[in-house]
Amino acid sequence: MALSSVAGQKMDLPNRARKILKNPLSWLGIALLVSLLLVVVVALLTAMTPSWYAPLHAGRRRVLNLADSAERVLLQLRNEIDNPARKTITWTISQAQINSLLAVRYSAPASAQSTAVFVGPFVRLTHGRITLAIRDMHLPFHSVASLTIGIRSIPPVPSGAPEAHISLEAVHIGWVPIPRSKVLGVLHQRLKEVAPLITQTLARYAGSRYAAAETPQILQYIQHAMHGKPFPLTLRAGGRTLQLEHITIRGQHTSASGVRVPARIVLVLKQISA
Repeated sequence: MALSSVAGQKMDLPNRARKILKNPLSWLGIALLVSLLLVVVVALLTAMTPSWYAPLHAGRRRVLNLADSAERVLLQLRNEIDNPARKTITWTISQAQINSLLAVRYSAPASAQSTAVFVGPFVRLTHGRITLAIRDMHLPFHSVASLTIGIRSIPPVPSGAPEAHISLEAVHIGWVPIPRSKVLGVLHQRLKEVAPLITQTLARYAGSRYAAAETPQILQYIQHAMHGKPFPLTLRAGGRTLQLEHITIRGQHTSASGVRVPARIVLVLKQISA
């Protein structure tokens, strides 16, 4: 008797399911449940910190030493650009040096008492790409916002100068991708806020006169890059014109000889006129 009752209930399940699905309220409940699950998943992905995001701590001796070496590398570039005897300049800076300098100069502690809007700046270098990441204290969960740009050179035409193209490849909050159009609108609105930082950085490493003269041009290059327009690879500095012949961006890798090479940026500049 019990077995027949159980068998009857099992046979009745499809009928019950059909009755539930015919009820509009059932569909509404299912839709709400799915929406809630999606919201929870998106919230979790937004709150998650990317595994590669690892800002450095300014108090560590190695970070301080690397920040000092980054300062020397930047000042070395300035001195070589100002030296007319240097017809070709090869300049290298590593990801570790960049992040150490960011940690010492521009980072702030992520705490409830901190008034900083952005903390933990971090740069990640991969093949041909630079990812800029920072923890935004205005975002829910104080999520990590990251922006990845690709850089490639454009072969010069016979009557023109060489150019480079910067493309905005990806923007994420946590692990959630953000539409490119929305990001460009926000960046365009906040571009003027970046000007003082550009001027301050250029003044520190290239002199105040150069900073005042070049900041507007750099802002224009950034605007062009945001809209997918190329920018020139020539610059006037130290009383001469230099051309950026090569820009190499590589992530950490192992060379053909088995040597581990750290992530780095390499620039090669050549004088084209005095």
